[in-house]
Amino acid sequence: MKHFFSMTFMIVIFCQLGFSQNTSQGTGAGNSGEFNSSYGYYAGDKVNDDFNTFLGAYAGFNSTTTNYNVNLGARSGYSTTTGDNNSFVGYRSGYSNTSGFNNVFVGRDAGFKNVGGDYNTFIGSYAGYTNTANYNTFVGYQTGYLNSSGDFNTFLGFKAGDANTTASNNTFVGENTGQAVTTGGNNTFVGRRAGYSVTSGTGNVFLGNSAGAQETGSNRLYIDNSNATSPLIYGNFSSNQLGVNTNNLPSGYTLAVNGKTITTEVKVDLTTNWPDYVFDKNYSLPSLQEVKVYIAEKGHLINIPSAEEISQNNGFHLGEMNAKLLEKIEELTLYTLQQEEKLKKLEQVQVSLDKLLKVNALLIKRIEKLESSN
Repeated sequence: MKHFFSMTFMIVIFCQLGFSQNTSQGTGAGNSGEFNSSYGYYAGDKVNDDFNTFLGAYAGFNSTTTNYNVNLGARSGYSTTTGDNNSFVGYRSGYSNTSGFNNVFVGRDAGFKNVGGDYNTFIGSYAGYTNTANYNTFVGYQTGYLNSSGDFNTFLGFKAGDANTTASNNTFVGENTGQAVTTGGNNTFVGRRAGYSVTSGTGNVFLGNSAGAQETGSNRLYIDNSNATSPLIYGNFSSNQLGVNTNNLPSGYTLAVNGKTITTEVKVDLTTNWPDYVFDKNYSLPSLQEVKVYIAEKGHLINIPSAEEISQNNGFHLGEMNAKLLEKIEELTLYTLQQEEKLKKLEQVQVSLDKLLKVNALLIKRIEKLESSN
């Protein structure tokens, strides 16, 4: 009985002393909950839950029912009350966070105004300073500084996505990349100052140093290492058109090339009728006289576009033109065959004429002999 009272007394004393496997050091440093470590002036002052680490003056100051938070730096995670699984490193990092969870903020004032945003990773001073949204990754000084409600953004580089406010689903990599975007979403900019002027444009892909720096529209593709308006590669996702060294994409054409091209092979998927019809027995082959008259009047072959027409149409379709040229070749073949038939007939006439001449010569000789004998 004596031992029972002694044990009970010791348990009461331990409970009064707050024996709960906490470690605290500093004036006002928290010592409630379990498995918490609080170091610094009023660090974790109000903590009442478990497995938190607070280091620095006022670090995690308002933490009450939070778990698994790590706040390193003066006033880091200062306002957190219910958010769990956060890691805030740096002076005032995650300062305004109250209920946001699973965030990682590293750097002075990183995620400073984040209140309830979740699953964010901000690394760099002032990164994600104004953020209140979710699923963002900002790495670099002042990246995503003004982001408020934009979700699923990835910004990497000095001031990348600096002005973004409500836009989502952007990926910006490089110094000042997409720095003017405010509401435009679904953009991918890679390269220093790529997409520099875009504010509300959407669905753009810019690759290269200053690529698309002057573009302000949507659904465009730029691949270049300059801010040229006619980049090495230019595309329009809305019309599924692509340009090489040009941004002039004529309607109805998928590919435009400004300059010479060289290739080992070209295949034309022809949709027009291949001119085997020329050899059909019912084909109306113009006579050479008709061709002569047409050329005299028009200045070009029948069914072949004139120089003026080619100029007005800015060129010609390769497959269609090859078919027309083949038509002329096949017509020439028919003309040649016709001429050959005529030549054969003339040769036969010539043979017959030669025979007649020989017979005539023999008759003349015989007549001459008869006359001489008389």
